[in-house]
Amino acid sequence: MAELNKHLFGKLKGTFGSAVFRQRNGKNYISQKPVSYTPPNNENYFIRTSKFKVAAKIASTIHTNENLKNIWSIFKPKNQSLYNYLISVVYPELNDNSVNHSLQITPASSFNININSTEVNSNNIKITLQTLNNNDVDTSSETNCKLTSIIFMNTPSTNGIYNFDVYTISSEPKQIDVTNPLEFNFTLSSLIQDKINQHQEKMLFMSLLTYDNMNNLINYSSTSFYQM
Repeated sequence: MAELNKHLFGKLKGTFGSAVFRQRNGKNYISQKPVSYTPPNNENYFIRTSKFKVAAKIASTIHTNENLKNIWSIFKPKNQSLYNYLISVVYPELNDNSVNHSLQITPASSFNININSTEVNSNNIKITLQTLNNNDVDTSSETNCKLTSIIFMNTPSTNGIYNFDVYTISSEPKQIDVTNPLEFNFTLSSLIQDKINQHQEKMLFMSLLTYDNMNNLINYSSTSFYQM
């Protein structure tokens, strides 16, 4: 956008051919109309567009979870926004409108969790983990934990429903125990219950977050997957 001398041209506003004249803060500016663009009408273009929408939604959902946002902020490049970085992380894990089981909602970690059992009810998801490894958790500083998850739903069961939905859900904090399995409950809102019932494919991507006694985040596990 070029600046025009106001003393020479006076006040300019409007269009002339492909030129657009504007005023901003008492100054004249001229720019060119954007070139019209017709998106290609082919399958590859629609697949890329669809995948980008899914990636953007998942990235946005991770971004709204304060703990996940803070974890990923440590790893993002300095010259890139966190949101754009998350899209670049998520996009390769997509297959059309679906998500690969290898999707990571947290960066890779040496701390891993294993699911012992699951129970899904109409308004609750219960996840029991295998007993934590003493080498993964320092109980002198890590006193509490909670399970946080991204739930991805796909393949609508009826017409007129959006192709996919993504939500973040978290359990209540629980005291860390390295001698017994840990059980976590996700209480589902009526909105998420409805969404689950409306889709055939449901996936949970989970990470265990650990905290000190002042509720400061200490560590996180790699992502674990569960097909509902």
